[in-house]
Amino acid sequence: MASIGYSEEHMALEAPQLSQLFGGAPIDYYHNPTAMVSDDDVTGYYRDLTQAGTQKLGRITKEVNGLVHHLRTALASVGRNGRVIHLAHSQGVLVTALACKQLLPKEMEQIEVLALDTC
Repeated sequence: MASIGYSEEHMALEAPQLSQLFGGAPIDYYHNPTAMVSDDDVTGYYRDLTQAGTQKLGRITKEVNGLVHHLRTALASVGRNGRVIHLAHSQGVLVTALACKQLLPKEMEQIEVLALDTC
């Protein structure tokens, strides 16, 4: 789960590198859509900022609900005794925090969240 301006192509390119860091484990990413069509798309950037601001206020958005569904699907695929490791960066940390509030405590017992941000 990543941040503003981060395209699905970025995710697909980085998934194999993340897999290597986790011993070749499969990576099943959830992409937070960006409105930006290029690095210099100011209109898309402001639309993304508006989305993040809405989430910062605690509003549950379709992206949050999508991540809840994604995490529940991941839990179902690993079974009762499995673990899901979820990595989130920047706005993805915010979306993840909101999604985790929607999950049951029993579901959260099987999920490890690694939240990363740049300083």
